[in-house]
Amino acid sequence: MSQERSAPPPPPAETVSTTTKATTKPPSQVPAPRAQSPRYSTREARETADGLERAARAAREEKEREELMRRREQERLREIALRQEQARLKALKREEERKREEEARAQQKLRNMGVCVAGFQWIKSGGGYRCAGGSHYVSNAQLGI
Repeated sequence: MSQERSAPPPPPAETVSTTTKATTKPPSQVPAPRAQSPRYSTREARETADGLERAARAAREEKEREELMRRREQERLREIALRQEQARLKALKREEERKREEEARAQQKLRNMGVCVAGFQWIKSGGGYRCAGGSHYVSNAQLGI
């Protein structure tokens, strides 16, 4: 008996071994997903609606916040403009008061000098005063203004 026994040939590649089964199927054989139960779709719809409602509420709140910020900014700018206007009016009032005081000092000096030598009153003009007769003139420098 010189014949040797050879090992049986391996099974063909197409056959699946009974000990190891393939658990993945080709995509064409994957079953379609089951239809969702009405209870699940209602819950999902409710969650979607809640999410949309929250998003709408958040958008509304954001819009209200922006409107409030815009109004506050307008009020702040209005207050700044009001303060600037008040400061401008105060400076204008001070300047007018200064000019009035200066004019009062000039009038006092003119009264001390009296009427012009010809008997006319002094009338303010450009850089000083001239007499109502028009022949005499006193400059602001001569009056010390």
